[in-house]
Amino acid sequence: MRRGFTLVEILITMVIVLIAIQIASVMVSNYIKSYQITRRNIENLYAVSYVSFLFDVIESELLNAGSGGELLKELHKPDGSKYTQITDHLWLIDSIDVVESDEKLEFYISYVTTYKNILIRNSDGTYSPLYHGELGEFEWAIVKNKFSPTAEGYKTRLVKLKVSKIEGSGSYPGSVSPEDKFELKEVALNDRVIDLTENDVYVYPIAMNKVPTGYQRKVFRQTKVVFEKDEGRVYIERTFPLIDEANNSYRIDILNNVSDFDIFALYYENGMKEQRLVALKDMPYFDQESIVALKFVVKWRSPQKMQDRDFEVEKIRVISLVPNM
Repeated sequence: MRRGFTLVEILITMVIVLIAIQIASVMVSNYIKSYQITRRNIENLYAVSYVSFLFDVIESELLNAGSGGELLKELHKPDGSKYTQITDHLWLIDSIDVVESDEKLEFYISYVTTYKNILIRNSDGTYSPLYHGELGEFEWAIVKNKFSPTAEGYKTRLVKLKVSKIEGSGSYPGSVSPEDKFELKEVALNDRVIDLTENDVYVYPIAMNKVPTGYQRKVFRQTKVVFEKDEGRVYIERTFPLIDEANNSYRIDILNNVSDFDIFALYYENGMKEQRLVALKDMPYFDQESIVALKFVVKWRSPQKMQDRDFEVEKIRVISLVPNM
């Protein structure tokens, strides 16, 4: 009986083992490459979907840009202090602002939607609708002391009201007319009810969205898109400036690994031109009305390299700017 192997047998065995190792190596390599490609595609889909979501949110908010702008320019809180969180960020069409530092790029959209009908103070301290038409339920309003925003001493103030219809054939909420009279009482922050003053001449009721579960007061808000440069993060922060809300702001993290987020203005000046929005803000004599659209650019970089190369996705969306005046 043989007790060993011949050299030929050993060589053949080694060749077979080497071939098997080579096949296994190729299979493992192909599996790793397939995994990397699959992961890259999934990350790509993830990035594209969340960037699209970001663009959709911005586009939806820009549809309301300029709404109630004249009411926000000189807005004060119920206690009389200026509402700087709003008034400091109304650079473009009284609704939009952009602020850049070494750490962040912030894009603001602020607006308020009021009912079309407004209330005017009568000589006896009551209030009547300006027009025949619909007036929905409300409990927050913005009051003005003067009708024209260009009038000297023009001022607006956010107030919470207790509303009672006291005279007239109209219905509230519903169809009202100038013959109807309302008693409006201001609800102070300590829930103390006080009279409006003679300077509170014009009352613009803030609209309330009617949903199956009741009314929602979400039509006065500020949306802020923030790009944290060092962290490579983009998030949205929404604030609803109604002071009686327990939690009047929330944050949505949109995307990490963002290499760049920027905003450009498309404007007409002897032909169509393009410039960073933040650069135009620093130009004192720039005609804001020449801006016809905003271009948003997001660059996302995959945390995983592909064959030792960076993989980057760039998405662009141009949104027409049609202010709601």
